[in-house]
Amino acid sequence: MSGETRVRVETFGQGQTINSVLFQINGATTATVTTSPYETRIDFSEYAEGSLTIDAIAQGADGIELARTSSTVQNLAATAAIDTDDNGFLISDYLIYILACGLLLVLGIGFGVFNFIRKQKQRQRDREWEEKVGGVGALTVEERRGFSSKRR
Repeated sequence: MSGETRVRVETFGQGQTINSVLFQINGATTATVTTSPYETRIDFSEYAEGSLTIDAIAQGADGIELARTSSTVQNLAATAAIDTDDNGFLISDYLIYILACGLLLVLGIGFGVFNFIRKQKQRQRDREWEEKVGGVGALTVEERRGFSSKRR
């Protein structure tokens, strides 16, 4: 065993009413459950590596022991911890999401700058053409704008 694990005890048969079930590890009570199903979660990372005895003790009225079951398990050292948030998302998933958004932002800005520079160069070429040709054989920028607005 290692990490957090669910421990469950099933009861059956007829007899006295069970008021609670105590869960103990090496004789120390870790949980008391008063409703069926009798189960709890135990974080085994809180215990030393090695052999552990888990006891489940069914108690009746006034804490009288009705039944007991024991199990010995080997507690293993956890090899890796996985960081998640409350919704179960890995922290690394958020880092990937943030990096992807940052990359998209940089690409968007780069595309905008590229288009701005391209349009500036096109305007410069248009001005140079108008100066060299003097408007002969080609419409000026203003004429093109006026011509396109007349067509609408």
